[in-house]
Formats: sequence, structure tokens, C-alpha cells
Amino acid sequence: MFWKRKSTISGNITLDGLPPHRFVGVLLSLFNVPSLSSAPPYGGEPPADAYSDENKLTELSAPYSGPISFQIQRPAGYYYLDVGVIAVQEIDGRLVAQVEHFFPLNRPTAIAAGANTQVELNVRWPDIPIDQLHHYGTVHPQK
Repeated sequence: MFWKRKSTISGNITLDGLPPHRFVGVLLSLFNVPSLSSAPPYGGEPPADAYSDENKLTELSAPYSGPISFQIQRPAGYYYLDVGVIAVQEIDGRLVAQVEHFFPLNRPTAIAAGANTQVELNVRWPDIPIDQLHHYGTVHPQK
């Protein structure tokens, strides 16, 4: 019987400039594209429903002190990598979740058949005051 060797992408994610937080969650999403010359999917700003290949890497309740290591198996191909970060901050006595997505590489990553592709992903948290961010709604705890 013939067994196809799996391909792996692994590496580290480093977050720079993360604000003081109570919780941080990190996701790695992969967007398969046809070639190394493909443009970023959705012009680099995919809608929420386009994230179909998300991989939860970590949830930390203590302050982040990276890097965050990962290893994911995928079929050979070309992938744009999206790092999603959720930081829950306490601001004026209330908890605020800020969600940011980053495409840290300016081109797709080639994952070769049967190989382990190594990447280093560095993202910088945007320096935008919390009151200037888009507000999607308020969640209140239910008893």
C-alpha cells in the first residue's frame, strides 16, 4: 500500500507592542492560493466568513511572553498565513476585546510535498487608541 507523506509548516510567532492585557489568544489561518505570485486573498482583508482553515495556537491568561511555536500539517501547496490575535484588556474598569489580523509575509508560503517548511512570523500590534477602534457591539454576562 502507498502512503503519502504529509507536509508540515512550523515555526514561531512573535508579537511586538502588545498592550497590557488580561488574556490573549492566537490563531493561525491558512489561505490556499494557486501560485507564489498570487495576490493576498480578499485584497489582504478577508471577511469573517472566509476564515475556514483556522488553527488555535494558544490562549494565555498571564501576560504574553513569546515566541509562540506551532506545527501544522497541510497538503502541499501555496498558502498565505494570517495571524489572528485577540487581546482582552481592562480599560476604565471594563473588559474590552480587541481583535486584530495580520498577514506578516508579503507573499504566499510554499509547502513542499513531504517536507517541513519553517517560517518566522513577526507581527506588530497597531498603536491605535481603543476609543478610535471600530465597535462591533457589547456583550453582557447572563446569570
